[in-house]
Amino acid sequence: MPLIEKPESARRLARAIMSDIMLYNEEALRRGDDVGEAVAEGRSLFQSRVVSAHYDIFEAALSEFGFDRYRRPASRSTPAPAAASTPSETAPDDDRQAQQQFDRAVRRAGVPAGFFADEPVSKAKAGGSQAAILLLLILVAGVAYAVFRLTQ
Repeated sequence: MPLIEKPESARRLARAIMSDIMLYNEEALRRGDDVGEAVAEGRSLFQSRVVSAHYDIFEAALSEFGFDRYRRPASRSTPAPAAASTPSETAPDDDRQAQQQFDRAVRRAGVPAGFFADEPVSKAKAGGSQAAILLLLILVAGVAYAVFRLTQ
């Protein structure tokens, strides 16, 4: 597979990887746990798919999604490991900050409010939600197509 050379395609890949990290590490992010391993795996995938001139795009996506602490310096050297904290050292604000970081990342990814609600969802409610999401996707696709046609 040829490497991605266009910056916009590289940005799209970086955003998709960040969305996957958020999706598959939802509980860890909610708890404020370290997701450095998932970020490292995502970075490795990104770097295997794009030309080296665009490696900084992944670092920018980390900031965009609220994962600044996992950014590498411009020299692309390995980041220093984050200081481990024991539960006794954890300040009450840490949970609030972790929740705020998660909420910001979710909003940036365009996830609807309440998507990660803790309440169980009945089958009837889930079916309605799935239909609503499908209609929303169709609407977004239609708008995107209209904008595409207007810009041509």
